Amino acid sequence: MTSRELSTNDAVSPVFATLLIIFLSIILISILATVLIGFEIPEQAPIVGISIGHQDDVITVTHLNGEMLTKGSYKILVDGVDKTDEFGADCNLCPGMTLQLDVESADIMAVSVVYIGTNGGETVLALKNFT
Repeated sequence: MTSRELSTNDAVSPVFATLLIIFLSIILISILATVLIGFEIPEQAPIVGISIGHQDDVITVTHLNGEMLTKGSYKILVDGVDKTDEFGADCNLCPGMTLQLDVESADIMAVSVVYIGTNGGETVLALKNFT
């Protein structure tokens, strides 16, 4: 009687293991297909050190260290408005360079430097809130 009970219980384990392997295979194939088809590897932003300052009526953006930012690959926003041309940023921004903007109002809320990738994506490199 004991041998009969063992044989019926042994049959459940292989069936369960087979179903589990099939289920896990389907899950792994689905994840792999989603990764390969649906996602694009994002472009990495350059690693830079940028200092933003605001004193009296002058905003300064200083590139302290890191990679050079080529012309057109970055923009400088003052309160969300692109002011890159007003900063005189019609050149590459290299370490050691400082750009300045004279502003009429001392009520500046925020200044940011944004990297523009080759695929059109944007990454904030530096942000300074003045509130």
